[in-house]
Amino acid sequence: MYSKTFKSNLNESDVIDVDAKSIHLGDFIYLHGRPCQVARIERSSIRDQYSFTGVDLMDRNPYEETSFNTESGQMAHGVVLNTYRVLDLADGYVTCEDEDGHVRKNLVVNGESLWSQLQQGFESTGDSLKVSVFWQYDRGYIVKFDNGGKSDKIKDVYPILYFQDWCTCDRCFSL
Repeated sequence: MYSKTFKSNLNESDVIDVDAKSIHLGDFIYLHGRPCQVARIERSSIRDQYSFTGVDLMDRNPYEETSFNTESGQMAHGVVLNTYRVLDLADGYVTCEDEDGHVRKNLVVNGESLWSQLQQGFESTGDSLKVSVFWQYDRGYIVKFDNGGKSDKIKDVYPILYFQDWCTCDRCFSL
């Protein structure tokens, strides 16, 4: 089955099987192994399956995939989002804390647009700014942030990397 092959390519903690009925427009799921934001949902009453179309968060290409059948019903691969509270923004680096109190230091924000959005949110809300990050292959990507009750999805998704892991090769640098 495709789902087993797909899940073997990612860390188990990066993917969660989600009931297809609970997925909404704007949610984040994996389509053909790519993290996507859902742009269209169709339901086939004949096959009792859902068809999802989404925009890839990395290359902005569209992908489409149908839900898969399990004993629990129709499912899709959901993106696990981790919430971090921003502790500090300084010199292009982000220091965040997760819900368990673990601090992630020197995260790099790749992109001036995102940096300015985060800086503006941090200045207006202080330490109540929270970012939602999904991790894929030990690289984190900010997909939305919450600045005191008002949640904003970020138009462009940018990777955040540990400073010591920053890579300047053409493949990584273009992310």
